[in-house]
Amino acid sequence: MKKVFVLLISFMVPILSCYCQEEGKYPFVVEDNGTVYFTDTIQTSLTGVEMQTVISEWLSKTYLPKRGIINSNDSTLGIISCRAIDYLEIEKRKLSLFAVYMRYSLVFQLKDNQCVVLVRNISYLDKENFEKGNNSSNYYIFGESVLIEKSYKEAFVKNASEKITRSTMSNVENLFDAVRDILE
Repeated sequence: MKKVFVLLISFMVPILSCYCQEEGKYPFVVEDNGTVYFTDTIQTSLTGVEMQTVISEWLSKTYLPKRGIINSNDSTLGIISCRAIDYLEIEKRKLSLFAVYMRYSLVFQLKDNQCVVLVRNISYLDKENFEKGNNSSNYYIFGESVLIEKSYKEAFVKNASEKITRSTMSNVENLFDAVRDILE
């Protein structure tokens, strides 16, 4: 559990040495080492223990049943860590569909009256490989190559990286808004 806390802090401390990319409600942050993540800090009237209960229940009953699992739920440190995967339908045409699966870590750091939500370790898997069961790490595309380098190319899809980036940002915005809603 201490490792999770140390990892969380190591991702959040260098915010001053980071810069933001893309426009959006919650733009992603790129650290000096090239790591990409999204973060939001939510102020609430709930205590850390109350937030732990509300978020754990929401994750177990609403958010994660079809998406993933809770890796750790440490009430002493006030950290909940999850692994999730979301389906992103990016572009639908009469004869084709461009979609990917977005895999990510979701971390909540809870203190009295404050919840820091972190989405990190983002990677993508194309729909075809996912449905064939080719979901080993060899088939995943790192988030950095899509979100920063814009190097992901898909046959018959113009500006694939940009389209995935917009869809990712929308997905994260919806997630952060949902967390805000449950904590109000």
